[in-house]
Amino acid sequence: PETGATGDPHELIHNALSERYQLEDEVGRGGMSTVFSARDKKHDRQVAIKVINPELTRGA
Repeated sequence: PETGATGDPHELIHNALSERYQLEDEVGRGGMSTVFSARDKKHDRQVAIKVINPELTRGA
């Protein structure tokens, strides 16, 4: 999967979400997804963002 200029998948996620959310920390990672804590800039609140692992989205 394409991961951005540095090869870091976190950078790709950050770039996709940065207009609305400020990613803060990776909270957890499992077989199906990764969860991040983030700040919703529009509503000024703390949120969790769950991102499906790329291996599961291929061919979808």
